[in-house]
Amino acid sequence: MVLVIDYRNGKGEVLLAGDGPARRFGSSGRRDGFKALDAALIEVGDGCLDGVAAVLPTTERQQEVGMTWSSVRGAVALVNALAFARDVPAVRIDPADNDEILVEAAVVAVSLAEPQAIVRADYNGQPNITRPKDRG
Repeated sequence: MVLVIDYRNGKGEVLLAGDGPARRFGSSGRRDGFKALDAALIEVGDGCLDGVAAVLPTTERQQEVGMTWSSVRGAVALVNALAFARDVPAVRIDPADNDEILVEAAVVAVSLAEPQAIVRADYNGQPNITRPKDRG
């Protein structure tokens, strides 16, 4: 079974791929994302989790979907922490247009990954950590 954390649209939806069709746990934002993750983890329970896959927007689309540097770091940290906690690999897969392609890519990537594989963050643009973000 593979847990897919889908940030293509900046919402943090969760897909659970395993026996039978993949199940999507929807989200409309950050707080709902944690509820979706909780529902997926309850379904996994103590069952076998083979890996965790991150689906992040391309660096070109990060701003378009509203992902800041902090949200990219948070998404990557979440995926890596889940993988570490379950002692499974974390992988990054390319965005796709439908869930079937995502699930297939996730299963293949996890099966080919090193046991302690982690996801690294790719950011759009240069960091701007010396000036506060305009909140107005």
